[in-house]
Amino acid sequence: MTLRSNALLTLFYILSLLLCMGTQCKENYPYIPDKYHFQEQISVATLQKTYSLGDTIWLSYSKPTHTLYDILSRQEIPMDSISVNFQLVMNAGYNFPLDSSGGFCSYISDFGLNAGRTTYLNDNTLWLMYRCSTYNPYDFKVGIILTKKGVFTIGLGSRGILACPNRVNSVPQSTLDYFFNVEEGNKDVYLSIPVNSRGESDPGQNERLIDQKRLIAVRVI
Repeated sequence: MTLRSNALLTLFYILSLLLCMGTQCKENYPYIPDKYHFQEQISVATLQKTYSLGDTIWLSYSKPTHTLYDILSRQEIPMDSISVNFQLVMNAGYNFPLDSSGGFCSYISDFGLNAGRTTYLNDNTLWLMYRCSTYNPYDFKVGIILTKKGVFTIGLGSRGILACPNRVNSVPQSTLDYFFNVEEGNKDVYLSIPVNSRGESDPGQNERLIDQKRLIAVRVI
């Protein structure tokens, strides 16, 4: 067999191996669609456009029925053995201090001050896990204590749900979205930020999130 033939044979083996690997990956990790897409409402206590340093924005959630609303079937689904991760993010928008050590806010909740808090250069995130305690709460309250001046956005993340390991082995793969119970999310406050300072990878994305009531904007003076 010639050197050229050996090279072609080697190339054929490599391409065949890559093809098999790609096929195997698809077999091992098939796409599984969500069975439920839940959507729940977060209450905001009297949303204002402008706040002062030290003010607290109170958010709360309560669902005494122990159900979640599924937008696919358009009905409430009983869910009493799940663990939910609630995510709240406050992002720096405009005219905020360059030295923001310690973050732009503090969080206080039923879980204690700054429970599950992470602080980065341009955002402060709060994580809360709830619903797996002995009394299985379907409610919580969170306060955002404003500690820096500027224009900020407050957003709600989408999370998956998990089974409470002390109750059930598994739950159907599902997603839970939250939205604010506001008539309008202060879009005019957000639009006061110069376009080149909005930091959007997808122009108009934050405006769409405000329209969907998944994002609100506030000014702190």
